[in-house]
Amino acid sequence: MSKAQQRDDAAISRMTASNMSNAKWKKLFDTLVPLELGKLRWKFVRNECIYNAGLHPFADSYLETGLGDVLPSPYGPYRNIEWIEIAEEHAEKVLAALQPIGRFPFSRSAHDLKVVAYNNPDA
Repeated sequence: MSKAQQRDDAAISRMTASNMSNAKWKKLFDTLVPLELGKLRWKFVRNECIYNAGLHPFADSYLETGLGDVLPSPYGPYRNIEWIEIAEEHAEKVLAALQPIGRFPFSRSAHDLKVVAYNNPDA
C-alpha cells in the first residue's frame, strides 16, 4: 500500500460516517450521465481543492470500484470522493431520476444539491 493511500485511509477513518459504497457511486453515475448536467463540483478526501468536471458518457468512465480514465481523478477510487455538487437548476431532475433506484445522502442549499459521501467532523 502506498503512503498516499495510507494517508487517505487515515483521513477516511476520521470521518464520522460513510454514506456511499462503490455500488452506490456506480449506480449514481450511471443514472446521472444521461441527464446532461454540465459541470459538477467535486471534493476529494484530504484535498482542499474543488474541481469542476462534467460526467463522461463512455461505458468505461465509471468502473466497479472507481473512476475510469476521466477527470477530475483518472482511475481514482470512489472511496476518495468526499462529495459532488450539482447545480440547483438540475436538482429536481436529479432527485426524480434517483428516487426510484435508492436512497442517496443529499444536502441541499439554495444554490446546489450535494451528494455527501462522508460526514466530516472537521467541516
